[in-house]
Amino acid sequence: MPEEKKITRVDIRLEAETIINDYVEIVQNSCNMLAFITSNLKNIPFDEIPSPPVLGYFEFNKINYVGDKKIYLDMWLFNHGINDIIKGLNLSMARANYLLDMTKLEGKTMLYGEYVDFEKRINKKFLKKDLPTLISLTSEIVSKPLILTDEILSINNCRKCLEHRNGIVTEIDTNIEIENNKKLKIKWIGTRLTVLRNGEMQMIDKTGFSLNKGEEIQFSHLNENKTYDIGERLRIDMKTFYELSYTGYLYVKHIADNFNFGNK
Repeated sequence: MPEEKKITRVDIRLEAETIINDYVEIVQNSCNMLAFITSNLKNIPFDEIPSPPVLGYFEFNKINYVGDKKIYLDMWLFNHGINDIIKGLNLSMARANYLLDMTKLEGKTMLYGEYVDFEKRINKKFLKKDLPTLISLTSEIVSKPLILTDEILSINNCRKCLEHRNGIVTEIDTNIEIENNKKLKIKWIGTRLTVLRNGEMQMIDKTGFSLNKGEEIQFSHLNENKTYDIGERLRIDMKTFYELSYTGYLYVKHIADNFNFGNK
């Protein structure tokens, strides 16, 4: 017979002590990453950045990184950037749904306190929703079908992988299957600047590009994507991040341009 174990209050208390560990592991690393960035910005040696005396539980001047430190730092920064993209999308969609509910007050008279309570209540209702739920709700309040939904959901997959798995793709992150292999595919709208010169379209891919008299820059969109295998680390550069941000902008602009005031 397998050995039996009776769970005691002592066991539970011992396990309860680990509650703090998850928080410390994440926030300690964030403190150290910020100290590392500060040391580079201010040209102060990393180990000379003073540690707050009140946080004795944290181990300072040490970064728990996996692999190359530069890559890890990049991923840490881009994780926060992509989190902000998703946060902005959530807020914009929450506001769109909030505004639709506000139209229910049109023509009504109410006390100021009642108005404030109503505003708080509907604000709270939508700010609690996650991205997929907000997408579903928002799809019902625009006059034209939402665009770039697959792109936005794939960016959110990227965010979750960076935030919860340090950018290492696992099966839970995958959203497509190619030749029986599950992969994470990120989709976004790329941008391209070109100019007609000497009868040929030339791409402008560097700063300082000068135009000749009579030339005009042409701006176009590209459907971009990148796939990652399970076990592969996400890599994002600044150009891609800018384009991910731009994709989010196109998405919320479409919502604003096609918002259905009171016609749900």
